[in-house]
Amino acid sequence: VAALCRRLDGLRLAIDLAAAQVAEIPLQTMLRNFASILPFLEGPEHARNSRHRTMSNAIAWSYNPLPSDKQRLMRSLAVFSGGSALPAIESIVLSADVSKTSPAPHVREALVTSLGELINRHLLVPVAWDQDEPRYDMLQTVREFCLARLVESDEESSAREAHARYFLDFAEPHRRALQGPDPNPSLRQFALEMDNFRAALGWSTGEDCDDPLLALQLCNRLAHFWLLRRFVVEANRWYE
Repeated sequence: VAALCRRLDGLRLAIDLAAAQVAEIPLQTMLRNFASILPFLEGPEHARNSRHRTMSNAIAWSYNPLPSDKQRLMRSLAVFSGGSALPAIESIVLSADVSKTSPAPHVREALVTSLGELINRHLLVPVAWDQDEPRYDMLQTVREFCLARLVESDEESSAREAHARYFLDFAEPHRRALQGPDPNPSLRQFALEMDNFRAALGWSTGEDCDDPLLALQLCNRLAHFWLLRRFVVEANRWYE
């Protein structure tokens, strides 16, 4: 029960909808479907508020009124895993031309404003704001919803590739620093972004990636980190 509540981000509506299903669907079945749990979160047909009949409807109630550029921003943000810093978001946004109507010098300012609006709508969560670069994250239910919209819009491959290539470039200076006199700052950076690296590797080893070398390049730039942290089993799995 605790694991399921964590997966549902502690959202009362999501927990209520899941609880209504446990007589028919075992908890273990829901937990085995972490990547796609929204179909389980459906309420009764006679629910008084139709937008609360399913968790997808509740998220759509906040997502649908957004202007198209902010909807596209939400879809692009869904490729991140474990949060993302502003430079990473900016790179993905520019690659997708989400802010193409903004003058180049003001892209970051416009992006920060857009991210703030999404936080106010509870579609994004600010994390680690005491760092030099703030980080943003999505609730998992919101990410699942936005990933589905990303697929529907035929934008997934371009967003996934931009994400993977950003972290490929991000890894290079930290890879070199791991072999220097003070590897600790780069070790922390690798650890902080490990979920994003795993997401990038998951996509780049799949059928949708057109560059057969991308996954190998990512592995090679993570190799020293894996060695120092003794992630040998995981390293072997990705290399295979």
